[in-house]
Amino acid sequence: MTKDNDTKSRLGVAYADTIFSESGWLFREQPIHDWGVDAHVEPKENDRPTGQLIGLQIKTGASFFGHEGDDSYTYYGDAWHLDYWIRHCLPVFILIHDPKEKLTLWQKVEVHLIKMQSGGRWSIQIPKKNILNKAALPCFKEGVASDPSSFLRALMALDYPLMLKVRQQETFMKIIEMNHKSLSMRGAWFRFGVDDNSNSDFHVERWHPQSGIHNYMARMFPWLDYKHTEPLEDPLGAIEGETHKLKVWLNRAGEAFVDLEEFYRDGPTPKDYELPYLENDEMDDDAFDEWAFQRALEKDRD
Repeated sequence: MTKDNDTKSRLGVAYADTIFSESGWLFREQPIHDWGVDAHVEPKENDRPTGQLIGLQIKTGASFFGHEGDDSYTYYGDAWHLDYWIRHCLPVFILIHDPKEKLTLWQKVEVHLIKMQSGGRWSIQIPKKNILNKAALPCFKEGVASDPSSFLRALMALDYPLMLKVRQQETFMKIIEMNHKSLSMRGAWFRFGVDDNSNSDFHVERWHPQSGIHNYMARMFPWLDYKHTEPLEDPLGAIEGETHKLKVWLNRAGEAFVDLEEFYRDGPTPKDYELPYLENDEMDDDAFDEWAFQRALEKDRD
């Protein structure tokens, strides 16, 4: 991506961030977004996250408003994006942003709204009335599951690109715990290849009112195993903030999830060995009768 395109795409992300954040939602840009989800958002109730997660694909530029109809714009997409969004455990919304007009429209990706095109491409109508503003946010929240099972599935799917990074490289994390705040756990910083928590490769803004690092990790990063690389400074919780410095790696759940994603993508690998045929396929009548008799005895034993 060129610098100009990168700057342009940031305008759409920043605009969406403003709308959701000013309405009291948590907006978390995905730092690794090669798989079709640029950010996810989560509403709060009583100033606490609800666990209701929604994926956003944000497209910026006047070109996305080029196919205009009377009541809607037509968005065209690639086959692999559609496959990923449809089977995603989160609801996924497409946002198109025109930076000149400061206009953002939205549409939820649903099978019945998709029209297949030639060459594996597809299209979806984005209504002109679907303007992204505070009044539209109940439409995002409607029908989003928040039970523990759905929440864990959502985190696993969202974090899949990060799982691949952790699987490929030695990985370290820094997590800030604020001792006297209602939202005590204040996000995670990842560093790859070197144990240097003074810098980070990217930051995951995943706040949560969990008590203690172990509860936080089990809730927010259920696919990671970890150990502290440095002792903690404050056993009594007297200071305002504590920094947890961890070495992390995929646990059994993370390894299994990555393996299943590869299986879903690549399919099963057929076994490859020579089939054990009889050396002589020709039998006389007596030999065939004896073979059939022995086979019948084996079936009776089963």
